[in-house]
Amino acid sequence: MNNGADIAKLLSFQFRKKRSRTALKLTWSGNLYSRTAGRCARWYFTLNGRECSTPGKVEMIIYSNPTNHGYVQHSFTGACHGIAAGKVSIGFHVGKCVGYSSTQNAYTGWNSRSQIFVEELMIGLGN
Repeated sequence: MNNGADIAKLLSFQFRKKRSRTALKLTWSGNLYSRTAGRCARWYFTLNGRECSTPGKVEMIIYSNPTNHGYVQHSFTGACHGIAAGKVSIGFHVGKCVGYSSTQNAYTGWNSRSQIFVEELMIGLGN
């Protein structure tokens, strides 16, 4: 992926979830660029058009200051509970951070391999 968008849905795909009592583990691994001092960029996942609420959002936030310019390899992971079995539409986005009126100069995947992993996990189900 080589995408210079500051606000966009970067990728969309389907995943077939086999059980309703499981969680989905979402992982991004790739190069993220953030520049322009005092600005913030946010990368995040959506499931069926909404961000995860249980246990929370699956996101990566980069706040840029005058010394952290550059394209850097990042990865972030989170789990999402309460998603029904069946087809799940997964989106990967870049956008504004809460409390900031605009994004910085965001770039996703510059000249490197970008990967997204989706796993269905049995978590804390007891019997």
